[in-house]
Amino acid sequence: MSTSRREILKAAGLLMAANVASRVLGMVRDIATTQTFGSNWRTDAYFAAFGIPDLMYMLVVGGGLSAAFIPVFSGLLATRDEKEAWKTATSFLMAAAAVLVGFTLLGITFARELAPLVAYNFRGEQLELFVRLTRMMFPAVFFTSMAGLAMGVHFSYQRFWMPALGPIVYNIAIILSIYVLGPRMGVQGMAVGVFCGAVSSFALQVPFVLRQSAGMPWKWDLGDPGLRRIMLLMVPTALGLGLRQVNTVAEANLASGMGAGAITAVRYATRLYMLPIDVFGSSLAMAVYPVLARQAALGRQDEFRQTLNNGLRNILFVTLPAAVGMAVLAEPIVRLLFQHGLFTAADTRWTATTLMFYTPAVVAQSAIVLFTRAFYAQQDTRTPVLVAAATVLAGLGINIALVLTAHLGTLGLATVSSITSLANVLILAELMRRRQHGIGGRHLAVMLAKGSVGAAVLSGVAGAVAALVARRLGVAHVGAQLIQVLASVGGGVAAYVAMAWLLKMEELQAVLQLVMRRLGRGGRSVPPADGSLAGSPAGLEGAEPGSSVAGTVVDAVVAAGADPGAEGVAGAAAEKESRKGGRSGRSDGDADLPGR
Repeated sequence: MSTSRREILKAAGLLMAANVASRVLGMVRDIATTQTFGSNWRTDAYFAAFGIPDLMYMLVVGGGLSAAFIPVFSGLLATRDEKEAWKTATSFLMAAAAVLVGFTLLGITFARELAPLVAYNFRGEQLELFVRLTRMMFPAVFFTSMAGLAMGVHFSYQRFWMPALGPIVYNIAIILSIYVLGPRMGVQGMAVGVFCGAVSSFALQVPFVLRQSAGMPWKWDLGDPGLRRIMLLMVPTALGLGLRQVNTVAEANLASGMGAGAITAVRYATRLYMLPIDVFGSSLAMAVYPVLARQAALGRQDEFRQTLNNGLRNILFVTLPAAVGMAVLAEPIVRLLFQHGLFTAADTRWTATTLMFYTPAVVAQSAIVLFTRAFYAQQDTRTPVLVAAATVLAGLGINIALVLTAHLGTLGLATVSSITSLANVLILAELMRRRQHGIGGRHLAVMLAKGSVGAAVLSGVAGAVAALVARRLGVAHVGAQLIQVLASVGGGVAAYVAMAWLLKMEELQAVLQLVMRRLGRGGRSVPPADGSLAGSPAGLEGAEPGSSVAGTVVDAVVAAGADPGAEGVAGAAAEKESRKGGRSGRSDGDADLPGR
């Protein structure tokens, strides 16, 4: 294995471990929040106060970091003088800081005027609490945003420890504030923890940035070509992420008129249904993306269609049972995680029912991630943004016209969200089908039919096991609740795997091969040139370099997730050089980086 491959694997392992730790701490934070504060008008105000500050973060950092700053800065470090690279970096960092300061000052000044945009039905004491919390959140998100941008410098120099620790420190600060300050200050104590965590995360990133930039010119040059390139690259991604956040804010706004605790119920239901999307859907899509980008750049349309089809089938194979299982076990899962302290059984039922109606979006949103990457691989960033904008606006209109007038509550919000997600993925699929003259729809239909049969069996088994455990052990104690969830999940997964084997689903073979290769070779196996698993036509495309899906995390940060199509261009260049008898062609993850 090459040195560069080992470095990528080491970084990927570190980031994935940190990601898992951060997710665990995030769940601990949510459990602590429900235990200490329950679900009521105060928690609604707390979550609503994040709306506009988070939108600021998405527009500046979410769009500018992986899609723009990292690839441009890394490229300048690798190909030009470091001083020139820092000229671009400082111009961007200073411009971003100025924008963030402006947004922060405006947010603090006009916090009360922002209330109708975030929670139109807040009145009296709840409105006053929202205003105070919003004025605390804006400075916190400023430091979170600057920490995120500073992490981009770390990533560009292949330094991963401090970025990995940042989210962990952030969550620990909030958890401590819940238990230390919460009893005295209520949810405002938690907001203090958010601010302290943001500042701590920022403080971890700054020393390295200052060391690397020592002696470099800190000038704000709006005419810098690198800065213009960053701005050009970040616009489509920023718009896409901004639309997602606008949809989140709109849902919270509508929920503010649905009774105390509605925003909290939507928030926790959203966090739970997004979990399988982030763990399975996004990871699988990111694994496929480098291969898609390379095939698109080389003009291999048949291979592109096959890779996309394989990726879709693998995503559907994993997320379909996850969605069905989450719907069936919604109440046991919410009860186990959140029904402690001030979070009541009624809160559990409300959150769980809302979650059930969100679960169809698990499949749709996971497929959307892959289709979006497929368009990016073809250097088309406009289409996914336009489709997202159309479906978000349509969903907002439906919510206003139907949910509010028909008084459907949070169930209506969740249903409309799922419908618009399904519409989004169907539109993207049809556009891609027309562009590629097919995406293997017949194979997808067969997989969906077999997967639906397996998911139906999973549903029956998981529901029966959950009911049996409830009758025998009850659900009053945490131990019984844990047994109920674990036994139900285990029984459901076993039933689904058994049905997949009986129905001879190729996707099962691909997943089992991946697991066996990881166990048998310690995650060091090298994939075939097309990125598929050997002997499996439905392989997890692009699951390398290096290890399993985890191995693509660093690639997503430093290469594939950046400039759409950049990975394909790099692969094409490598092949071209190998044909000339020069440096041998490298795998997708081995792009030259500074310091390597």
